[in-house]
Amino acid sequence: MIRMMYKAYMKTAGRILRGTLCMGALALSLAAAVSVTPLFSMQSYAAKDDDDEKDYSIDDAAWADDDGRAIAEWEKAESSTKYRVQLYRTSTKYPVGKEISTGSDSHDFSSAISQKGTGNYFFIVTPVKGGKDLAVTSDILEVDSDYMSELRAALKEKKESKSAASMEGGPRWVMNPTGTWKYLKADNTWAKNGWEQIDGKWYYFGSDNLMKTGWQKVRNYWYYLGDDGACWMNTTTPDGYTVNESGVWVDPETGKTITNYSGTAAAPVSTDINEVKLSLKESSAEAGSIRKAEVGSGSNVKVNEVNFSEPYENWAIGRNVTITVNVSAADNYKFTTTTKYSLGSATFQGSTGDEYNRVLTFSYSPKMTLETPDGLYITSDMVLKWNKVPNAVQYKVVLSYLNDEDTKSSKTLTVTKPEADLSEYAGMYSEVSVKVTAQGSKTSKSGSKTNSSLQDSAAATIEDLDAFIETNTMDGKFSSTGGSLSYKDESGSKLKGWQQLAGIWYYFDESGNAAGPGWFQDTEGGNLWYYFDSNHGMVTGKVTDNGVEYFLNDGSNPDLPVGAWVETQPQEAQETQEAQP
Repeated sequence: MIRMMYKAYMKTAGRILRGTLCMGALALSLAAAVSVTPLFSMQSYAAKDDDDEKDYSIDDAAWADDDGRAIAEWEKAESSTKYRVQLYRTSTKYPVGKEISTGSDSHDFSSAISQKGTGNYFFIVTPVKGGKDLAVTSDILEVDSDYMSELRAALKEKKESKSAASMEGGPRWVMNPTGTWKYLKADNTWAKNGWEQIDGKWYYFGSDNLMKTGWQKVRNYWYYLGDDGACWMNTTTPDGYTVNESGVWVDPETGKTITNYSGTAAAPVSTDINEVKLSLKESSAEAGSIRKAEVGSGSNVKVNEVNFSEPYENWAIGRNVTITVNVSAADNYKFTTTTKYSLGSATFQGSTGDEYNRVLTFSYSPKMTLETPDGLYITSDMVLKWNKVPNAVQYKVVLSYLNDEDTKSSKTLTVTKPEADLSEYAGMYSEVSVKVTAQGSKTSKSGSKTNSSLQDSAAATIEDLDAFIETNTMDGKFSSTGGSLSYKDESGSKLKGWQQLAGIWYYFDESGNAAGPGWFQDTEGGNLWYYFDSNHGMVTGKVTDNGVEYFLNDGSNPDLPVGAWVETQPQEAQETQEAQP
């Protein structure tokens, strides 16, 4: 059930009912019954306001509780206008997806929220004609793990229901989300690869099951199909060409079929497409997070539909994703058997279709920038150590120092474990600095990388090694078992209580296990709350948990210990009703 942080939005009694214009077979049947040409010819009427003064203001915007679906709704303005709707998570700094343009008074954000994950969501709706001054912000929709499960279950049920319905009750027209049309025949199969006579008119369908429009070359003859898909016959096309009683393009004087046009005027003759280069835009992402990928446009083609074999939340480094792209040739262009296809860094797998419509398949390796190495400390025998970086295959350690001749020198070490022996440099040279970078691939002798999916991390830097040694030397050893972290000193005893190791604070319980990751309440230290990262180190400053931002004392509050919660009570305390800090 949707949990609102404000009062649930209530629909007013005077709310205008929404309707969906279903064109499909109904429009076809009506057109045939009254012998209207061309098919689907419609006249639209613009709504007029009685008053000269236009009112584009929106009274309210809220989330509707609709069977586990995240439906954004708002009151329509009195005057006719379209609306721009943008979804946000946590704050306006974090928009989710692209801005939606619609003439309706609602939009289903279930899919977008399902892909983004748990958190607090709101939307801002702006009347296009009224502008941003009339924008209205909705209430907050709090999406936790339970609601996320309901949301994804509802989406799955809708998809299965839609799939089952699409194969029932033929014959009928079916419109795709992209606005293209298919036709389900009486035997519950899709019209495909040829002509179909429907309600007395002829339509042509490609190998992708889609109804074709415009000029189409079929078996060396040219036909003109209107915007409704119906073949024009025994008339003149909108661009001035003559078609005979069979719909074939002919010479208006001789009636001879034209199969190869050589004149100078514009004509439905296609130019071969030698190469299709589709763009692949990879969004920026935090280090350690996989980048999202979006298929862009290409020259001489139109991208109709894009599908990924896995949803973004299931992407993983080292596991390829299949991208399927449905494209159509631009007007007066066609694909050939030798057309080449590319999509950014993805690898082309193959294509199917005809001269004007193709389904392209690519294999794509998700990309990610490695996290910066952290938790750096040094042992008494001058071995620099740090936390292991996920997906890193090696580390590059660069030392800069003044040599015996007081000139700047550098040395690069490559190690496969998160440690490097600096005994040759510590105390031996002056002005020693160190940079440690995690690398996702090894470089071959030819200079090529073994894995292009992983970008090197930012460098963890030690500006002054001598000063670092004074405050970050440890001779004990961390031990991790089953997700629990402990630390043993030189004698082999586990540390307990608060401990600062290599400049980082940890809390170890009576069993020697470190607190975290996540929230921890120090019941022996004033019942104060602290937050520990994935490496069990105490966090200071701002931290975001489940879409809520908290502030942990960074030393600016003298009345609280460093790291203690300052502003917002942790979620666990709210849910368990434990004593507030």
